[in-house]
Amino acid sequence: MYQMLAGQLPFQASNNFSMIYQIVNTEPSPVSALREGIPRSVDAIVKKAMAKDLDDRYKEWDEFSLDLAEAFRNEAMQEDTEFADSEKFNTLRSLPFFKSFTDVEIWEVARFSKFEALPPGQMILREGDEGAFFCILASGQVKVTRRNKLLNILDTGECFGEMAYLSEEKRRGADVSSMTDAKVITVPTAALASASDATRHHFDSAFLSILVERLTMSNVRLSSV
Repeated sequence: MYQMLAGQLPFQASNNFSMIYQIVNTEPSPVSALREGIPRSVDAIVKKAMAKDLDDRYKEWDEFSLDLAEAFRNEAMQEDTEFADSEKFNTLRSLPFFKSFTDVEIWEVARFSKFEALPPGQMILREGDEGAFFCILASGQVKVTRRNKLLNILDTGECFGEMAYLSEEKRRGADVSSMTDAKVITVPTAALASASDATRHHFDSAFLSILVERLTMSNVRLSSV
C-alpha cells in the first residue's frame, strides 16, 4: 500500500542490516510528503497499518476497509462542498465564452477543468514560466502585467493564457494575478486536445472571436494615437 501510494518503498537501505534497523527503529516519511494530493487521513491509516507493535495494527480487514472508505468519503464531501458538479455546469453555462456549447459539451468541459476560488493578489500565471493550461475568469478581475507594467485588466468571462493552446510557444508572455476575490477555471491543454471534436471546434471558434475582438481594439487604439 505504501509503495503504491508513494511510488517507493517505505525504507531505503544499501544492505540487510541497515534495512532491519530502519524497520525496527525508524518511522517512514508520510506518503503525503512524497506524493501531492494524499489526504492526512490516509497518512494515519498507512501509519496504523505499519505500526511497529502488532497490537497497534488493524485486527480485521473490515476495520481497515471501513477507515479507508470513510477517509475518501470525507475527501469527496469536501471537494463537493467547494464546487459541486451542478455549480460547475451553471457557472460555465452563464459565461458568454460558452454560449454556443451544448449542454453535453458543457458537462464535458466541467469534467476535465479545474475550478478554484482565489484571494486578491494571487499569482496565476508568471512571465517566462512554461504553461500547459489556459484559464477563464468565472468571476472577479485579474490584471495582466509585464515587468511590472500594467497591460490589461480582465473581467468576468474573459480568458487568458490561451496561447499555450493556440501556439507552439509554451512560455508565458506576462504575469497574471487576481485583483479581487476571483473564481478561475483552468483548462489543461492536453485534456482539451483529447476532447470531442465538437468541443474543440467550439473552443477554437470562441478563441477566434476573442482574437478578432482584441485585434480590432488594438487597431482602434493605434488610430487614436
